[in-house]
Amino acid sequence: NSTRFMSRIKKAGFDLISAANSRSVLKRTKMYGPWVLLFTLALGALWRLDPAKTQLYPGCPWLVVTGLYCPGCGGVRALHALVHGRVVEAVGYNAFLPFLFAGITGAVVAGRFRKAQHIVFFILAFLCVLAIVFAIARNSGSAPLDFLAP
Repeated sequence: NSTRFMSRIKKAGFDLISAANSRSVLKRTKMYGPWVLLFTLALGALWRLDPAKTQLYPGCPWLVVTGLYCPGCGGVRALHALVHGRVVEAVGYNAFLPFLFAGITGAVVAGRFRKAQHIVFFILAFLCVLAIVFAIARNSGSAPLDFLAP
């Protein structure tokens, strides 16, 4: 009986021992390990070092060259505020950041499913168009849109 039960479990795809020993799982773990470490270190630096008070973080090269704000200007200060739980302050630094996070999350989730992979292109294209519109709006200098500048 137990042999028949184990064969049914294996047929259903619940063979945890062989799944844990498979090369693909180990390969994925090795592939993501450095990225997780890098993300953790970056998050720690953002938590500890305030970009408004330290010169460790580089300035925006687009702002230096052109004098215009890019869609990412204020992004590091916004991430620092998010890490500390200050959402309203983060949106004040960069209002595009929540849309960027939502779009990237949607693209990653859609990319995991074969039937929805064509949606990834549309999500990324929409983010590009939104970034261009946001850059134009934040540099317009008009009264209703001046809150978009960092």
